[in-house]
Amino acid sequence: MVRVRRVGVTTAILAILATPPVWAKDEKVSIEIPAQSLSSALETLASQSHSQLLYSADLVRDLKSEAVKGSFTAEEALRKILHGSGLDLRKTADATFTIIKVGQTTVFDPVIITAKRDKPYAPSTATVGGKTPTSIREIPNSVSVITREQMDDQNMTDLSHAMNWATGIDTRPNDGTQSQYYSRGYAMNVLYDGVPAYSSLSGYQQLDLAMYERIEVMRGPSGVFQGSGDFGGSVNMVRKHAKDKFSAEATTSVGSWNNLRGMVDVTGPLIESKTLRGRLVFADNDRDYFYDHAHTKKWMLYGILDYEPNPDWTFSYSATLQEDRSTPFYGLPVYSNLSPIAFNRSANPMAEWSNMAWQTHEEQVQGEHKLGNNWNAKVTGSWREQTLGWKDGYPGSVNAANDTATYTIRDRFYRYERLAGDAFITGPFTLFGREHTALFGANIESFDSNGTYETAKTVAGVNIFNLPSTVTSEPSLQHTRGSMTHTVQYGEYGKLSFRVLDPLLLIVGGRVSTFDSKSRSMTSSAWANTWSQGAKAVNEFTPYGGAVLDVTKQTSIYASYADIFAPQTSLTADGSVLPPRTGWQTEMGVKNEYMDGALRSTVAVFLMRDVNRAVSDPNNTGYSIAAGEVESRGWEAELAGSPIPELKMTAGYTYLTTQYVNDPNNQGSTFSTWEPRHSLKAWGVYTFPEGAALDGFSVGSGIIAKSHTWGTSHNLNQKAYTVVDGQIGYKFSDNLSSTLTVNNIFDTIYWSKILSTTNNFYGEPRSVTFSIRAAM
Repeated sequence: MVRVRRVGVTTAILAILATPPVWAKDEKVSIEIPAQSLSSALETLASQSHSQLLYSADLVRDLKSEAVKGSFTAEEALRKILHGSGLDLRKTADATFTIIKVGQTTVFDPVIITAKRDKPYAPSTATVGGKTPTSIREIPNSVSVITREQMDDQNMTDLSHAMNWATGIDTRPNDGTQSQYYSRGYAMNVLYDGVPAYSSLSGYQQLDLAMYERIEVMRGPSGVFQGSGDFGGSVNMVRKHAKDKFSAEATTSVGSWNNLRGMVDVTGPLIESKTLRGRLVFADNDRDYFYDHAHTKKWMLYGILDYEPNPDWTFSYSATLQEDRSTPFYGLPVYSNLSPIAFNRSANPMAEWSNMAWQTHEEQVQGEHKLGNNWNAKVTGSWREQTLGWKDGYPGSVNAANDTATYTIRDRFYRYERLAGDAFITGPFTLFGREHTALFGANIESFDSNGTYETAKTVAGVNIFNLPSTVTSEPSLQHTRGSMTHTVQYGEYGKLSFRVLDPLLLIVGGRVSTFDSKSRSMTSSAWANTWSQGAKAVNEFTPYGGAVLDVTKQTSIYASYADIFAPQTSLTADGSVLPPRTGWQTEMGVKNEYMDGALRSTVAVFLMRDVNRAVSDPNNTGYSIAAGEVESRGWEAELAGSPIPELKMTAGYTYLTTQYVNDPNNQGSTFSTWEPRHSLKAWGVYTFPEGAALDGFSVGSGIIAKSHTWGTSHNLNQKAYTVVDGQIGYKFSDNLSSTLTVNNIFDTIYWSKILSTTNNFYGEPRSVTFSIRAAM
């Protein structure tokens, strides 16, 4: 929000002031601004360049700007944005420019401006709806962005915590080290800097959030850029890059259950010309949990080099290492008659010797080239190796008569290796006197999963409240069995954005995908010589279409259609694999901007159909036919940004219904019982202004409220509940601040996951975290 006092002018003057410190004279920084309205482009430039731009609102109304990408000074980037607009600039001070008409000799009289940081929770662009930064208003889908500032404000350190606050996302813990993520009745997919990773979100440990700049979430199918996968949506993890000015930040925190964490982030130029820049991020976490005999020791090291030999070429190389040694926790069981057990929230029936170790090593290379005429090409290659080893002892359902259960004892090791490549070109073209945008690309991915183990050992008749030595003693099992899966998918994609009229954008796109998965097994320490065919699809085409109409400068309405497909592994009676599941989603919505983009809102309605789902073959026991169909429908609303300068906030509401449309055993019933029909999430931080009685202090609060959910395989029901968080912060100086955060203030007792007879999790009780952040 900007306040302006006019001196000798009759038009309103808008000013965009980015966060201090101001640029040094003629200092170059990385600029990436898509083609869009001139007013939006100027906002983005001010934010990225830490510069101040003064201009009349009438002067830029209805004007468009070209895309700008590369390393520029503020003045160079501004001249490129104004090219062809009939406007010019006057530099009135370091990093301060006034925009005027070409040939105008009079500049505006001085103005007095007071402003806060621009759009802390409401960025204007996202890449999850394409491959390059695109105005969120021009993406005809529901998109949320969790910014770095929000992650810091809420002490978000892992993806589970962040996604728990994302609109329309249901997060379910798996084992204490990773979680599952659902939206609109379906699991979600993941992209790393826009590169898709098949089956790599739910069930796999993600890297510490300290290495990421933002998290972009698009709800609903995104097959054009994702390929095959689940239908719930995509999460794009955007990593930090190096800066051309030295900066350093350190954070330390202490919290409930001996939760100790430290983080250091250092970046800057490595040579005098600043063409080579580096960044190093280290995070370390040592903690217990609210449930008994559980501990985690995790560290992450991330480094990136960015090299820009000239304005037309940019290269980057990054490497990440993460290690996590934890005690797994699989939740609580129920009685075999499906009734719940009166466990305390601290209960942990697992064998105390249970242990789990994740190790992740990832490397990525990237190159970008400006081809001329605002066309750009980008190539990305990545490699990730992840290993997971665990020993555990856990109970099945419990006999209500004597509190006994059968314990399963396992010793397993898995290695996952992923190779991925993505390349695309994009740029503008002119047709019928108007400028449009094209994007064409291809990607390929190879994913290998290799696991070895021994047949699980079982111990029957164990009292879960008094474990015998047969369970409390750590076993030694030989790995004589195993499974190996090799999956390859590749495809070509394209998207055309037509500016049919000044206010109307039409988008058409599609992807041709090929998917192939094979597996083999090990018995008696020997691998099978032949591979078994698994899910397969060849040249599967998934179209996409959308339209965005700017009703006013602040309001746009949109509609989109997407086809979806996912390969299946079920077999038919003749031994063949079922054809892929297919379906479609339609979505319509309204997006608004307020106060020059400081506050943004989206309201969307959606309908999704998923057909060809595997159901039991009525004529051949043990086999399947592709005859199932389900439906997901509902609406969402989100508001994010700063309604007043002192307040940063985000709020989202989701209404969701899911049902079986065609299924012989479940016709008409709900197919996603663990996702609530009503979900509300809201968070905000208010900073007292300078000169106020509480100058330096901030207060924050958040709520998560969900309606009734239930499990389908037991009698656990979660009634509607609300969890409230609170925070008090104090800023000692521009470089030192602290926060005290209390999560679940009222200590609400609820289930965060109710899924099966053994895998049920209480939500986290009241907890306290104190953190200190220093920067320079």
